[in-house]
Amino acid sequence: MSNVESNDDKKTDMETPQREIGALEAFWSLFSSMKTAIALLLALAVASIAGTILEDKKGISIYSSTWFSLILVLVGVNLAVCSINRFGIAWRRTFRPKVESTPESVAGMMRSESVTCGGSLESVTDQVIRALRSRSYRLIRQSKDAAVSIYAAKGRASIWGPYLTHLSILVIFAGAIYGSMVGSEGNVIIAEGERVSEYSSNDNSESSVPFGFEVALHSFTIKNDESHNVMGYESDLEIFDGGRSVARKVIDVNHPLSYNGVSLYQSGYGLAGLVVKVVAPDGETVDLPYNIGEEQGEGGPVYAISDEPWKQFSLGGKALILFVHNLVPDYIGGEMVNGSPLPLNPGVNLVISDQLSNLKAKGAWTRLGWLTTYTPPVTYKGFTVTLDRVRNYTSLSVSRNPGLPVVYLGFALMVLGVFMSFYVTFKVVRVNIAQPGDGVKVIIGGTTRSTAAVFDKDFKRLRDTLG
Repeated sequence: MSNVESNDDKKTDMETPQREIGALEAFWSLFSSMKTAIALLLALAVASIAGTILEDKKGISIYSSTWFSLILVLVGVNLAVCSINRFGIAWRRTFRPKVESTPESVAGMMRSESVTCGGSLESVTDQVIRALRSRSYRLIRQSKDAAVSIYAAKGRASIWGPYLTHLSILVIFAGAIYGSMVGSEGNVIIAEGERVSEYSSNDNSESSVPFGFEVALHSFTIKNDESHNVMGYESDLEIFDGGRSVARKVIDVNHPLSYNGVSLYQSGYGLAGLVVKVVAPDGETVDLPYNIGEEQGEGGPVYAISDEPWKQFSLGGKALILFVHNLVPDYIGGEMVNGSPLPLNPGVNLVISDQLSNLKAKGAWTRLGWLTTYTPPVTYKGFTVTLDRVRNYTSLSVSRNPGLPVVYLGFALMVLGVFMSFYVTFKVVRVNIAQPGDGVKVIIGGTTRSTAAVFDKDFKRLRDTLG
């Protein structure tokens, strides 16, 4: 008998229709789960930590990778689904609250008082409404069975603070993903006194990328102490858009210049060129420019004249040739000559000759010695020679992020959402008014996420109004 019952039970179970969960419902259920939210946030945290370590140690950036963007999308979907699930509750609390109340439910609120006063039901109701409106409450009135229920609320924006915060995170994610997809990174080198309109991209997809404007370098400065210890690097940059100056800033490593979605960061520096000035006895002057190149040595960059190290020229009726025999970035003199690889005080060792027809003859060349921009000029047969100026260059890291304005908007929304959540007090006052006998009984109740003390002034106004 038991076997028959068991088979019948199995038959019944098999015949009971099982509700199938659709793909959309399963998706919605998965992303509504708190476990999913925690797992995604942990994955995002781990990926961010790993990305920071990899970028710092090996220079590998994962923040523009497809899989990192996918994590951001999944976190965003989770936030959106959770927000939509609770949207109806917030909407009803704000625009369609339950108005009808009983004396017991009002008396059981966080703060409640009961007042019995004279007059008619309608006159007392009007007094309560005026008192609440004077305290800036927005209210709804409902009458039923010789009783009046009043729902009054203030600070309803607080209900939407968390939703605005969730929206801000979605906006930030959208801006970050958009920026990683269409943005680019690269670098550019600018010599003092020059302008550039494009930069080299790091992705090697094309040789150069236009800025859409021009960047000029007015000066590059290395701040150092008396012991030649570096204290900072600064580049005086100016941006021209359509031939008009639109921004200028002295940047350093931690303070970039940003314009139109492009940020310029200080990343490197070096020597670009120098100018030697020669003045003839009759006052005639010539400027001799030399370009400087560099190679990486064991102790840092090694600088040298990149074009011809000699310049032939005619001045004061005489033909001369000037030769840059040596170049150091940090001239200190003496046996050591060079103090560091930093271009703190560039110096050149010059020789000159007026015997162009026989430069290999003994005594054809005259050594002028080491010159810097701070040393006094040297003379040669009435000619005065000075190192007139040195041109530095700055190397800038370029980050183009069109999604940056969207990210800024997201942060603004986040600040507003946090303010609405924590600094706007949502208060609800319910009033039940009935006339069971000779007097009118008024029961007042209030609730809030703050302390009951926030109702002190509101309840006092109601008591004073009702007498």
